[in-house]
Amino acid sequence: MSIKFLKQKNLNELYSAVGDNLERYRSGNFDELLTSEATHEFDKITISHDAIKNIKGNDKDDANNCLILFNGIEGMTPYHARDARIWVYITHTLFLEYSRNRWPIPSDDKKAINHIILHFFTTNFRNFHRDNAASRLWWSAFACSKVKTIPLNKSLELLFYRQDVRQNLLDRSSTSRIDNLYSVFMHKLDASFQTDEKSLFNKVKNHEYMKELNFLGGSNVLEALSIEDSAQILQGVDNLIFGEDISIDLNGLEKELQPIDGDSRMDDSDDTPVSVKHESTEDELRAILEGLRDEIVKVFPNTPDDKRLLSPHIIAGLMYQKPRDIEEFIAMFPHYMREQISGEESEKYLEIVLQIIDDHT
Repeated sequence: MSIKFLKQKNLNELYSAVGDNLERYRSGNFDELLTSEATHEFDKITISHDAIKNIKGNDKDDANNCLILFNGIEGMTPYHARDARIWVYITHTLFLEYSRNRWPIPSDDKKAINHIILHFFTTNFRNFHRDNAASRLWWSAFACSKVKTIPLNKSLELLFYRQDVRQNLLDRSSTSRIDNLYSVFMHKLDASFQTDEKSLFNKVKNHEYMKELNFLGGSNVLEALSIEDSAQILQGVDNLIFGEDISIDLNGLEKELQPIDGDSRMDDSDDTPVSVKHESTEDELRAILEGLRDEIVKVFPNTPDDKRLLSPHIIAGLMYQKPRDIEEFIAMFPHYMREQISGEESEKYLEIVLQIIDDHT
């Protein structure tokens, strides 16, 4: 069946009326609101309603639910999967019961509103991967589908064996966006899973591991590394964190992700998604940051150039690392770099800079 997506006007109305619809979210439905007049159909993407019925609302079923949803949708691309209108429609219809069970709605009305916005809607790019009850399943499966040398169901099992490992890998790290590195890392997870210790699944050790890998991104062009080079990079991290190498077999590993066919796009002449319709190119993001830099110069004209929040070397680091919040910024930028930044500029503009990156990557 062709996939449906909300008209932007109706999505906006739904978002604005969360507080008025709490009873619908808790025990009712949205049949009266989401009529055919409120939606479009897109025939280049199909979704199996029969398959979706097998999705269960429990965190222990996340891996299997990812597999069901990913296989149940045909024609979906990362471009389309960043359209809020699709996922908001799904969470309010096909996924309504599942979303309630997987993410129980708090009894307190104020908390319930925030909770519903987080898991039934998408307000920024990170929500697609982390929070929306439906889209997080598809994006997790899409990431794992890039590892052709491990069966998809096995990759998903590894990814969701510990929820914090999934968070470190997909929500906070650039690793999942670098094909060769991601493939090697998933093989490391698989090898660690086979041991009694399962050391790479340890919450503290995994956090340290991903933090070190992110830091290495500042001095290595990781996207350009071969499988062998990626394995050497991770071997160094293995030895640093665990004192030994997590051995894997590189035979059969190769670069896997193919270019995405961008010809099949929804007609959005009338409707614009909640978030921007596509990730900004590197040049576009750089232009936005440089434009903000010029505004900051007007506000703080006396800041030395080497102390600027958006000095050339800081912009270069932001373009590569793409931190989306303060925690990631601190983790990715060494102290000696952060301490050189003007306190005034940082206090007033750092969160704005990080929000720009979050909105455009």
